Amino acid sequence: MTRRRGGRVHDVGLSRQAISQHLAVLESAGLVRSRRQGRYKFHDLTTEPLEHMVTRWLKPGSDAPKDTP
Repeated sequence: MTRRRGGRVHDVGLSRQAISQHLAVLESAGLVRSRRQGRYKFHDLTTEPLEHMVTRWLKPGSDAPKDTP
């Protein structure tokens, strides 16, 4: 991550601490897996929890969300 003045990371407009907290929430929900390699921590998206929802939504006659403006 590139650190800029004011503690902001990249162009997301969030501090490193805020990003870390968001990643912790996603990890506890099973949507992100984290692994350490040396002094670095890598985060990988886990799609399995989402696959069930997408499959259900794309099934004909399902209770898929309707187009919303």
